[in-house]
Amino acid sequence: MTPDSARAAANAGADAIGLVFAPDSPRCIDAGTAIEITDMLPPFITPIGLFQNANAQEINDTWPWPWVQLHGGETPSMISELPERRIIRGFPFSQRDALAWNDCDMVDALLVDGSTGGTGTMFDHGELAEVRGQLTKTLILAGGLTPDNVKRAIENVRPDAVDVSSGVESSRGVKDPDLIEAFCLAVRDADAQLA
Repeated sequence: MTPDSARAAANAGADAIGLVFAPDSPRCIDAGTAIEITDMLPPFITPIGLFQNANAQEINDTWPWPWVQLHGGETPSMISELPERRIIRGFPFSQRDALAWNDCDMVDALLVDGSTGGTGTMFDHGELAEVRGQLTKTLILAGGLTPDNVKRAIENVRPDAVDVSSGVESSRGVKDPDLIEAFCLAVRDADAQLA
């Protein structure tokens, strides 16, 4: 995420901006860039720090804002070391994991992905739809979403939110403002039809 792509997302109507601190990701940024981005965000857009297998001290030293997305091998024990945080638990989809993390009191939202994150891998939405009614936490759908398929995904799963990364990139790690706008328009269209 760059300041320009964050601005494009804000202008397109995104509700949140994810800032990646996973060192192996082509989208990884440093704390200085994160501050530059969060400082220019309009009001009411939530910045979310994404970490993968970082410890609590690293997260606290890097990210001062409340919302944290954990997308690695983090355990409930590790999450308990972040009591002041709002936690989005990202994980590759399985019905078992979705139900287990739904029962974790320290998790505020579930981000269900098709992979370990950021690879644009889609999974069988029908299997998630089968357990959707049992999930009481906020459900964020991710994994292989694009402007062309997000409307159908929303119709099938009825998530509370959707997350996109590679589906709005012109090349790996490079966001495309036109794709961002098209994605947000498709989401709003799906929401309007379901309302």
